[in-house]
Amino acid sequence: MINYFKIILCNLLWILKLTENAFRESKVHGKLNFPFTVYHVKMPDFITSYPLHYHEVFELIFVTRGALRVRIMDKEEILYQDDMAVILPDNAHLLSMASKDTFTEYFNIVFDFSLLKGAPLFDEIYDSYLSKLANHSREIDCFLKKNTPLQRTLYNPVNELVIHRHESYTSRQMLVLGQVFLIADAIYRFSREVNPDVGSYADTFTLIRKALYFVEIMYGKSIQVRDAAEYCGYSESHFMKLFKESTGQSFNEYLVSYRMMIAQKRLGTTDDRIIDIAFDCGFSDAAYFATAFKKFCGMTPLQYRKSKK
Repeated sequence: MINYFKIILCNLLWILKLTENAFRESKVHGKLNFPFTVYHVKMPDFITSYPLHYHEVFELIFVTRGALRVRIMDKEEILYQDDMAVILPDNAHLLSMASKDTFTEYFNIVFDFSLLKGAPLFDEIYDSYLSKLANHSREIDCFLKKNTPLQRTLYNPVNELVIHRHESYTSRQMLVLGQVFLIADAIYRFSREVNPDVGSYADTFTLIRKALYFVEIMYGKSIQVRDAAEYCGYSESHFMKLFKESTGQSFNEYLVSYRMMIAQKRLGTTDDRIIDIAFDCGFSDAAYFATAFKKFCGMTPLQYRKSKK
């Protein structure tokens, strides 16, 4: 008997291989000619977590209240007030509330060092130093606990960017450039050469990138671990081992969290029927969706929708 689903899936996977770079976050942070912005995030006002993702820009997390669980590649830490995290370009990461009973508040400072272009000696500084962070030939401790050396060094420039985040683009432009330059200088000074054995890192990053893209495109379908493993070019057992080691969660756990993020967004922003949202998010049974949603969010889909009105 012909397995038509497998034929369709193989065709879809072939298309995905041609377009997988589209998964890279394409959102423009700030202005095209000034790639910088500050986001003020409160959990659980909107969602309780952001699933695994990556992007080309630098990101600084500054926690001001509660407890935030941060996963960056194969490292995980719970951050508290005044703790920070440095996320280098292309590092897969996820953010979630450390406890559903604790209100969490933090700032995301997102920027590309290219915003410093035109500054004196910038090209020389970037080519000699900052590009090594971007291409991962240098690394840095990504979690900065309160009162550690780099956290103390970054605290003032980060705080300045947070305090002045609402000022007009023109009035704060020079302040932003000055503080980002201080941040860039500090990050580089505290960084170190990467161990020569970088092949395993590159292989792991390629695996995660492909797996995340696969989920983003296929989350609404009935997919199995073996489908993701086949797309990534690994045996099912090896894929499961690498994914777990690199992300701290199983592939199925990540798939569920991604589906729940999509469901939360639609429940909070549309009037679509809950059963349609369930089916569109890959659940063939509405009752199972409701059970899984309550386990993930602590409330039923209907209760969640009413809380957002």
